[in-house]
Amino acid sequence: MNLFEQISQTLKDYVNTLEPGLDDPSLVNIVVEPPRDPSHGEMATNAAMVLAKKMGMRPKELAENIQTFLKADSRISDVSIAGPGFINLSLYPDVWW
Repeated sequence: MNLFEQISQTLKDYVNTLEPGLDDPSLVNIVVEPPRDPSHGEMATNAAMVLAKKMGMRPKELAENIQTFLKADSRISDVSIAGPGFINLSLYPDVWW
């Protein structure tokens, strides 16, 4: 499993703690990928945008919740929210090896 898949799985596991039994079609639409603008970090995710309505939250509110969780991950050096709820991640350099 590559690092993008690991972070994606971490996100999905966390979302399942917030909303147990969330259906798989919603989770399949979560993407963790390089951001279009490299200055935004090494990874970006649409998790809050995809899941907010299903979870009865505003995307930015869910993004803030996810941000707090991801800041505790030892692989992640910075988490920022862009626009209406996209989440950008910067990772510590040593996690890539």
